[in-house]
Amino acid sequence: WLRTAAKRGDADALVELARNELDSKQGNAATAFAYLERAAFRGRSDVFRSLAWMSHKGIGTRKDDRAALGYFRRGAEAGDAEAM
Repeated sequence: WLRTAAKRGDADALVELARNELDSKQGNAATAFAYLERAAFRGRSDVFRSLAWMSHKGIGTRKDDRAALGYFRRGAEAGDAEAM
């Protein structure tokens, strides 16, 4: 049901799939990053912090501090108090 919900754009399902990817030994960090990005732009403003951290560390994407700062800003603009 999780993949079906994610295909429909359910942000919580996308976050859960991302966690599964990151927690699995065979998981793919780039896939997790893509799931999280979709979730963030579908209303999960808290996920922008994870994207910022992953961008800063180069996990699932290239290391990019400018992108990390942009994700923090987007999270803050979307109302995530911890990103402010």
